[in-house]
Amino acid sequence: MKTEFTAEEKNPLASLDVWEDDVLERYPEPQQTAKAKDEFRNYENPERDTVREFYRLNHTYQTYDFVQQKKRIF
Repeated sequence: MKTEFTAEEKNPLASLDVWEDDVLERYPEPQQTAKAKDEFRNYENPERDTVREFYRLNHTYQTYDFVQQKKRIF
């Protein structure tokens, strides 16, 4: 097991600004949208096919019996 650390390992960031910049780059602020409230959850006509498939599978397989079975398991 390593017990000695280099200066770089002890202090890998030149300043906290480096950390802040990296966080902002990885997780940018969500852009403001001009969507109306009723446009956010369009179940009948979602924008992406993956969303449509998710809803289809959920509505097909997530039954009361399925939920009760999962409750028993967990």
